Amino acid sequence: MRNLILILLCLTACTRREGMNVDCMWPAEVPSGLDVRNLWDKQHLLEDIRIAEELDIRHRDSVLGRKVTSVFGIVVRMGGQRPPSVSPIAHSECAGLLFDRLANTHRISLQDVLAARQQLPARGANIPVTVPVMLLYAWLARCGIRWIRMRVDPVERWQMLLGVLYASIAIFTKAIPRKD
Repeated sequence: MRNLILILLCLTACTRREGMNVDCMWPAEVPSGLDVRNLWDKQHLLEDIRIAEELDIRHRDSVLGRKVTSVFGIVVRMGGQRPPSVSPIAHSECAGLLFDRLANTHRISLQDVLAARQQLPARGANIPVTVPVMLLYAWLARCGIRWIRMRVDPVERWQMLLGVLYASIAIFTKAIPRKD
C-alpha cells in the first residue's frame, strides 16, 4: 500500500496543462497586464515562457516528423528525420510568434519577454517535479539494494558492494542513449 501511495504521488507531478499543441499556437488565456517588477507577475511570465518553449519544441518535432505520444500525461517523442524542405530557422520563427503573442496577451514589450527569458535558467528547482522524482529514485534504489542483499550473504560485504556497483554501471549504461 505504501508503495502505491508513493507511485501515485510521483505521477501527480506529471500533469498536463490544457492547450498544449503542435501547431505553434498560444493556448487560450484571458488577456491581463503584468508588471515585470512584481515577483508574482514575473513568476507567471517565466512559466509562460517555459510553456512557449515547450510549444516551440512540440511544433519543431511535428515538422520534423517525430511521433509524439502521451503516456500517463508524459509526452514522449520518437523517430523522425529532418525533411530537406524544412528550414533550420523554422524553430526561431515559431518561438518569435509565440513570444509576440505572449507579449500582447500580457501587455508588455517583446524586450521584457526576452529579458525574462534570460532569467529562466536561474529560476531554481521545480519542486513539484523534483521532489516526487527524488522520492521515486530513493524508493527504486532501496528496492534494488534490498534485492542485492537478499542474494548475497551478509558476511560477504565486498561482494554486496561489487553487486551494487555492477548494477549501478549496468543501469547507467542503459540510461544513456547510444549515438550509432
